[in-house]
Amino acid sequence: MYIGSSININERIKSHKNCLLKNKHHSIKLQNTYNKYGIEAFIYEVIEYCDNIELLSKEQEYIDLYDSYNNGYNCAKMSTNPMLNRKHSDVTKLKMSTNNRGENHHFYGKKLSEEHKRKLSIAIKNRKHSDVTKLKMSDSQKNRTDLKNNQLTTLNSRKIVQLDLKLNEIKIWNTITECANTLKLNRRCISDVLCGRQKTSGGFKFKYYENK
Repeated sequence: MYIGSSININERIKSHKNCLLKNKHHSIKLQNTYNKYGIEAFIYEVIEYCDNIELLSKEQEYIDLYDSYNNGYNCAKMSTNPMLNRKHSDVTKLKMSTNNRGENHHFYGKKLSEEHKRKLSIAIKNRKHSDVTKLKMSDSQKNRTDLKNNQLTTLNSRKIVQLDLKLNEIKIWNTITECANTLKLNRRCISDVLCGRQKTSGGFKFKYYENK
């Protein structure tokens, strides 16, 4: 026995059948039985109708009643948290990744309607993060900022060479900032020349100094 719940029973049953047909059902025990005996061995029945808010609690009630985790096809003990005390193996993760790529992805070839986009936008705007999530986001942003600052510091501390338009060396500067302040040039423009985003700045070319 496999216990499940849904606000759209027909679509949920159809989803189970499609996954079994494609040999991609999340319950390995159920998939193995299907592969051995075929779809004719299964009967789909509605045990109880209830309000949407009771779905998961009712599902848990029947999982416990029929012990469908130990003696059935449910692969999770808790309906409210299927992955509680469980971890995907590396092989399972690889299969999940492969099964959801390209044409296998459930959204492949589909386009969101304008109404769907609007609802997604509203949902994202109204979404509230928990305090733990906010803390993680803050730490992540701080780490990215620190990394960016370190990269900028490293680049700015490198010596650069000032060249004329014929690539004759004019002077070696200790930093971009020193060069920009002395020549009254924009530091970003010098950086753009060094990175190849523009050719000259203030009538000069620049390159990073390399020890020979």
